[in-house]
Amino acid sequence: MLIFVPWRRLNAIAWFALVVGSVLFIAGLGIGVFRERLLALPEMVRQRQGIFRVLDWR
Repeated sequence: MLIFVPWRRLNAIAWFALVVGSVLFIAGLGIGVFRERLLALPEMVRQRQGIFRVLDWR
């Protein structure tokens, strides 16, 4: 794939890959850290706990 990229554009592609890879890594790290809270979220919505009490105001 790299043989089709002009040499002067290779720097931009490298920066793009660096940014996209960093975003994916940080997102995966965040999901890993907050895994338990994310798994408990659907139950909190069903039981109207925490911030989801606002949904039951009517």
